[in-house]
Amino acid sequence: IKLVEVSQMKLSIIIPVWIISPDILNLTENALDSIKATAPEHELIIIDNASPLAGGYLRDKADIYIRNKVNLGYAKAMNQGFKLAKRDFIAVTQNDTRLSPGWAEASEDIFKEKVGSVHFRMIKYGQPMELGDKTYVTGRERWCTVAFCLLRKEVVGDGYDEGYGLGGFEDWDFMQKLWSRGWKTAYTTKACYQHLDSFTQLKLDQNERRTKDLDRREHFKERWGDYPEEALAKRFPDQVNQPYYEEFLKL
Repeated sequence: IKLVEVSQMKLSIIIPVWIISPDILNLTENALDSIKATAPEHELIIIDNASPLAGGYLRDKADIYIRNKVNLGYAKAMNQGFKLAKRDFIAVTQNDTRLSPGWAEASEDIFKEKVGSVHFRMIKYGQPMELGDKTYVTGRERWCTVAFCLLRKEVVGDGYDEGYGLGGFEDWDFMQKLWSRGWKTAYTTKACYQHLDSFTQLKLDQNERRTKDLDRREHFKERWGDYPEEALAKRFPDQVNQPYYEEFLKL
């Protein structure tokens, strides 16, 4: 593993969007406002997956804006962003999040160690941005979600696997790839983010979504030899037995 040195870290921030309703637009506006408020000097890349709303607004907000003619799905959109990112560190976020202050500063200290990605305390959307003082370079991998995280560019490799379609389990796949290649994934409570989980996905036909998720689970098993939960349990058995959401509440 060859590490890029951390020195006054400059970031590329990637956010894929698919705005199909006014409430999703409102969430997206909140997400982009939080990015600009907490990291105004960094490069913002917006990948627009053929949103029927707000194309001009998104273009004005972005430093780099790509609009796809059709919805290519989350993995393909992220890979477009990875290819465009010019900086050595890449923040990945979604349009159903809001970010706390201090996440970039906290990450710079953590990246001084041999860490491939930094992940932050997740709280429910609308809850107070309460920050703690804990950082775990190892031992909290199960809580390292990619709804919002910061990556060394060299961990990205070939990006997300695009075989998961419009979205589902590609984030599990991506984390498995990092761990299998020996990268440490750090977790910290020194910054946090609000997350309204799966808000856009819940706008879709849920019966069709469940059917496709079964196919995506099989795709994961073909790649890794186990289903997602089984792969996580094998890699971090002690963590799997801990209460997931209760642990997020700990500062």
